[in-house]
Amino acid sequence: MREAFQEAKATKNMHSRVGYVAFYTKCLIANKQYKPAEQYAETFLKVYKKEIFKYRWHIFFSAYLESLLFQTKFDKLVSVIRKYKLNDKDKKYTEKAVYLPNIPWYAAIAEYKESRNGLDKISQRMLKDTEILLQNRDKTRPLEELLDELRPLIPDVFNRVFAIAKDPVIKNLFR
Repeated sequence: MREAFQEAKATKNMHSRVGYVAFYTKCLIANKQYKPAEQYAETFLKVYKKEIFKYRWHIFFSAYLESLLFQTKFDKLVSVIRKYKLNDKDKKYTEKAVYLPNIPWYAAIAEYKESRNGLDKISQRMLKDTEILLQNRDKTRPLEELLDELRPLIPDVFNRVFAIAKDPVIKNLFR
C-alpha cells in the first residue's frame, strides 16, 4: 500500500483515489493502528468530501467508522453517521451487490456499548440482517469477514444470536 501511495496521490481518477484511501485505512486498522487510520481518513474527508460521496462513500465510511469503533469512540461514530446522514444513504445502498450492513451495525454496536440499546435489540437486528444477507450466496464470505472483525468487540451479542438463531448456518457464523 505504501508503494502505491505516490501513484494514488497523483491520479486524477477519484474513484481509485477514494478506494485507495479506504483500503489504506483498512490496512492501518488490520495492523491495529487505529488512531493513524482515523486521522488519515479525517484528513481526506476534509479535502475530498464531495468526491467521496460521488464515488465510493460506503467503502470510505465503513473504514473510517471502523477506526472509531476500535478506539471505542462511540459518540464520535454516531455523530459522524448523523452529520453525513449515512443511515439514509445506507438504506438506498442495500440493493447493491457489494452491500454489507457495516454502517448500521457499527452504529448499533456504538449505541449498545453506550447503553442506549439493549442486548436483545442489537441481537435481533444482526440476526435479521444476517438472514437477509444469506439469501445471496455471494455475500457469505464477506459477511464472515465482517463478523470476524466484530466478534472480539461484542462477544455477548454473538452468544445471544447463537442462542436465538434457528438456522444452523447462522448458528455457525455466530459460534
